Amino acid sequence: MKATTLANMERYFRKPITAYLPPKFVVSNYSKGRQYFLKKLEGDIPKENYIPLESLSRDLWGIKFRSPIMNAAGMFKNGECYKTVYMQGAAGFLGGTGTWNSREGNTWINPKNKNDIIYLPFTPYPRSNSSSNWLGLPNNGDLANQARIKNLRKIKGFPIGWSVMSSPDKNGKEKLEYLVRGMKLLENTEIDFIELNVSCPNTISNDKYDKLEIVLEYVSDNFLNKRKRHLPTIVKFSNDTRLEDIHYIIDLLLDLRFDGVNFGNTSKNYDKHREKIHHKEKKLYDFFTEFIGGGISGELLKEDSLALCKTAINYKRKRGSVQEFHVIRTGGIKTIEDIQESEMVGISLNQWYTGYFDNFSKHGHDVYKKLFNKTTFS
Repeated sequence: MKATTLANMERYFRKPITAYLPPKFVVSNYSKGRQYFLKKLEGDIPKENYIPLESLSRDLWGIKFRSPIMNAAGMFKNGECYKTVYMQGAAGFLGGTGTWNSREGNTWINPKNKNDIIYLPFTPYPRSNSSSNWLGLPNNGDLANQARIKNLRKIKGFPIGWSVMSSPDKNGKEKLEYLVRGMKLLENTEIDFIELNVSCPNTISNDKYDKLEIVLEYVSDNFLNKRKRHLPTIVKFSNDTRLEDIHYIIDLLLDLRFDGVNFGNTSKNYDKHREKIHHKEKKLYDFFTEFIGGGISGELLKEDSLALCKTAINYKRKRGSVQEFHVIRTGGIKTIEDIQESEMVGISLNQWYTGYFDNFSKHGHDVYKKLFNKTTFS
């Protein structure tokens, strides 16, 4: 069965399943189903190639993106579906998040029954247009990722980015050394930009070498200032970032010569978002956030991602800088109106995750075509 067929069938049952079946049963089956679906999606290549209108293209750092929207990190962790999303009409492609060491990802173990486990926990909240996951950076590792990128057969005019993060299973300064080593591996491929993730909510660390300033200064000194080619590097923060911290973050990124910022990653502000969860999904939401944890994505983050990006853009304009520096938005992007909202405040590019899969379930491989056919947006 093709991914398009699976997604279309599932959307008719999604609301009653998540509203009325036992929460653990829902999470267990959606976690398995998500993994199965992603494997199917990689092999489900569209028959037609949708090429966005030239007026939709955006230029960042001298790189031409075909439109204002592409996939977020975490969707295709090992570079899967590159040709699929190209044929669908995405602006570009973002692989990862990758780490130096390969990682299996997270497994939830029922404290009352050690044999009751859920691998890579995930659940949607369809009435709230959102989801939760506790994946834990599953990926094949930087060496395998480099080999994968080299075998992708890069398509001309279709940019590739890669998301990276320090390995949670490395300790002390070593984790930064291996982070930079992985970034240098990427420099020797055909990728067009790097996204440095400093915000994954699904790993835990008290290591001082995970402190923001230390990580960014080390990457700046040992990678940015030693780049052998034009390779823009942006930093992705959480959508839980405080607005009052934006000035400091932008100052730090500009001073260290980073090329952009992305707001942002999933949220762990469970109490805040619970207020907007549909009442039929609160039981499922409470189970996931209380017993599993993880990060929240989707429409619940829309206001936060926009506010963070807007604050960053306004401050950068006020500060002034000759350096090309772009603000990218991730969180709650689903409709053309969301993209227009981004454009109005000066956001350069959008990434989607939950919104992509929801639209895919309705439109299949026409996911980008339908998005842009609704308006004369340009």
